[in-house]
Amino acid sequence: MAKKEHINETDWLIIIANDSEIEELKVEAKNKLNQKGITSDQIKERYTEISSDAKQREAVNSAWQKQCERNQTDKFTTREKLEIFFFGPYKFFKHFDSGLKGLKESNYRIKYKQKIILLISGTIFWWLLMIGTYSYYKY
Repeated sequence: MAKKEHINETDWLIIIANDSEIEELKVEAKNKLNQKGITSDQIKERYTEISSDAKQREAVNSAWQKQCERNQTDKFTTREKLEIFFFGPYKFFKHFDSGLKGLKESNYRIKYKQKIILLISGTIFWWLLMIGTYSYYKY
């Protein structure tokens, strides 16, 4: 844990040494880095790594936002709807996992609503089928 804090502190000093608008802070950060045995070339190299990491994170976040926007209008195919209707209640009661949490987290609004409706209607269908079958054989 102490090593991770040390790395974060070093990265923080490197960012200050390169980005700070206050010259005194830059000099102080560079002095502390030099005391730790980090040369100016190492400072520049690590700063480019940090800035490229930030750019990659920003690109990933941007792509995730676009994917979430696309997920809003995504729908189940007819085959998937039939599978959820007929086998969804079985899978739900067997594993106690409806898959709704993942749909909600990934921003699948239409699929989320469709799956709730299909699971409820499929469960009602199977209950009515079992009651009807029981009543038929009892008669």
